[in-house]
Amino acid sequence: MPLALLPMFEDQALAYGEGRTEDIVAWYDVPLAVYHGPDILIYDTLDDVQTLIDQMMHVASRHGTEWIRPEILGTGKKESGRLPIRVQWHYFDAADAKITISEAVYFCRMRAHARLLIEMVEFVKPAFPDSMQDAPESLWTL
Repeated sequence: MPLALLPMFEDQALAYGEGRTEDIVAWYDVPLAVYHGPDILIYDTLDDVQTLIDQMMHVASRHGTEWIRPEILGTGKKESGRLPIRVQWHYFDAADAKITISEAVYFCRMRAHARLLIEMVEFVKPAFPDSMQDAPESLWTL
């Protein structure tokens, strides 16, 4: 099953590399719960989700990220209608050198037209934790 899910995240990675945040946001549903350490944040609108993704992309860009590549580490047991998908993201610079990795669990639910949408995200390992701690207000509170 993980390989069948890879195109969902590859699509987001391609959109990331091309700066098309609206195409990334299309994979999300609201309200979106985001778990980051002890914090749980709820994003009620897709505009809020887009702002979050824009800010995360800005942080990655400041660290030299030009493109990202997903690697699905596995899936968990479906609970409450949600399928957990553990993804490791690899961040690369313009010379294709790996900068860092991040890891998150995406809790997805099947929606209309047999499409999975992300309803919750748990950040297990942020790519740039120091940057996220430096700007918690702008990054985690909309």
